[in-house]
Amino acid sequence: MTNQVEYGNEASALGALRLRWLALAVTGAGLVVIGTYGLKRIESFWYAAQWGVQAALVLGWECWTVWGLLGENRRAGEERLLSSLGAGNILSLARGVIIALLAGFLFLPRPEGGWAWLPATLYILSDFTDFFDGYAARKSNHVTRLGEKLDMNHDSIGVLTATLLAFQYGVAPWWYAIFGFARYFFVFGLWQRRRRGLPVFDLPPNPARRVFAALQMGLVTGLLFPIFEPPATTVAATAFMLPFLTGFVYDWLHVSGRMGQGDSASSEPWARLWKRMRDDMPVVVRLGLSAGLLALTVPAASRLQAPWGILEFICMAAIFMGWMARVFSVTGLLLLGWRFSLFEPTALMWALLLGYTAIIFLGPGRRALWGPEEWFVRNRAGE
Repeated sequence: MTNQVEYGNEASALGALRLRWLALAVTGAGLVVIGTYGLKRIESFWYAAQWGVQAALVLGWECWTVWGLLGENRRAGEERLLSSLGAGNILSLARGVIIALLAGFLFLPRPEGGWAWLPATLYILSDFTDFFDGYAARKSNHVTRLGEKLDMNHDSIGVLTATLLAFQYGVAPWWYAIFGFARYFFVFGLWQRRRRGLPVFDLPPNPARRVFAALQMGLVTGLLFPIFEPPATTVAATAFMLPFLTGFVYDWLHVSGRMGQGDSASSEPWARLWKRMRDDMPVVVRLGLSAGLLALTVPAASRLQAPWGILEFICMAAIFMGWMARVFSVTGLLLLGWRFSLFEPTALMWALLLGYTAIIFLGPGRRALWGPEEWFVRNRAGE
């Protein structure tokens, strides 16, 4: 009798989840239809039709994937299937719909005029839902295996779509497009090892992994802004890609057993090396950045009268003191990208670009005055 009751409860919960899945599919399809009609009013019929077909195909694939994952709507360590998706999963599913709308722009010319901001706006909305879905799930005690898998899947397809668009729009080099396939390469490599009977080890905890992924998503968002152009975007994409590739190789050496046996003890020397880099290297970079910005802004006093000159001077002072260093490095990087679009690039500008990138990835290091953003870097919202 108990087994029958449990089976009945599970079947009832699965039925409720499938109704919610249907609501998602209908809502997503409706947005694709509305988007197609709206694009037809500002672009050609064939442009809108291709966008609609591509968005519908990606949405269909996502709906098919979610259907197969509904049985994973369980909390970690519990077997009871939850009948409610929860706010976190609903945000994750909304993110999937947004990514499908973004994918519609693949293989199409960039929209013109103010509509050129549309792909970037969609990806920003995707970033916001990515931040708040985990927060909502943790606050409502609705962290599930379904949510974890949705988050991973949407991270992969979202980054792939955005990097392909950045390459398609000519603002990122072809080698940066490889970044979008990184997780698929990693998963394929794991599958090959298991197929050949080779061991696959668990990854040890590494806070830098999440930080690097978040920063890459931030860069991809910036690349979709229609105000940034090569060569600044090419160098920024390459500079951001190097830490990611280093982490990718590091993780692969762990899961394949070439760097210890996937345990924490074997990774301690590397963790100590990373800590030294994170603590000491940024101090030198901060000093170099401050000197470089001083050399860029002071020689022409009139520049300080211009808004960008004043902002660069503020960035210099803040980075030198370690006051919200990451935030002001991002600000400085945006200002530098604007400089690249107006002036002939110089060696000093390239050096500043690399310095900003180092601070963004490594943080302010020792003797930093104040860094409230570091909490968000090292912790997840809702914890």
